[in-house]
Amino acid sequence: MWQKYYVEGKSLDGGSVMEFLTLEVNMEVGNMEESIKWDDSRYEIMDIIEVIEDNKELQIPIKCPICNTNNAHIYMYRFEIVRGTIWTWCSNCKSCTHGSRMKLPEWWENADFIDNSELTSHPIFLERKVKMVDKHLRQLLEKRI
Repeated sequence: MWQKYYVEGKSLDGGSVMEFLTLEVNMEVGNMEESIKWDDSRYEIMDIIEVIEDNKELQIPIKCPICNTNNAHIYMYRFEIVRGTIWTWCSNCKSCTHGSRMKLPEWWENADFIDNSELTSHPIFLERKVKMVDKHLRQLLEKRI
């Protein structure tokens, strides 16, 4: 499985340089192999967290702040009372972000159809279940109104 890695090195003047190395993520779907290149260098995709908190009539999938299509998604996994992990991604432009040990909204509940052992920094397995993820978010938002 290929993912994006941060590589630290030295510049010519002796300073530290952080470079991004993006490699393809390969996943097997049934008997087919699907290759998706995720881009986790655009942190604007995380803005959809504020959108779900502020908008009672949210359209799901959410409008992506990068490509402006309604193909952005969010999933959270609670592992402590108030803390968990958040994934935001766009199925169209393949922008994604993953944040750990973040404070989750009180109303968030983990989905029973997500096996946390499948979760990685890129939304590989979440993308496979994207319709269910969106439905879960919609149901949680409706309950909190």
